[in-house]
Amino acid sequence: MLLAAVLTLGLSLSAETLAPAAKAPPPTSTTATASAKPVLKCQKLTLLGSRMPVRVCRSEEQIRQSQQDARDTTVDFQKINPEQISK
Repeated sequence: MLLAAVLTLGLSLSAETLAPAAKAPPPTSTTATASAKPVLKCQKLTLLGSRMPVRVCRSEEQIRQSQQDARDTTVDFQKINPEQISK
């Protein structure tokens, strides 16, 4: 009895999966541009402590952000700490 119930349930589930899927709407200009891959710029960088260059591919936005982060870090290191100034 249990076997019959399991088989019936399995057949009903397989019938649902075999039903034809709804067709997706054709791509419009907004969906086509949203799914477009970003343009990547690849560079060979040698990391500190290594002689082997590594290929790094990043988008223009990621490159700008990393350059800005580097500038901010440099400015933070160059700031004078008021506690270190002798009175």
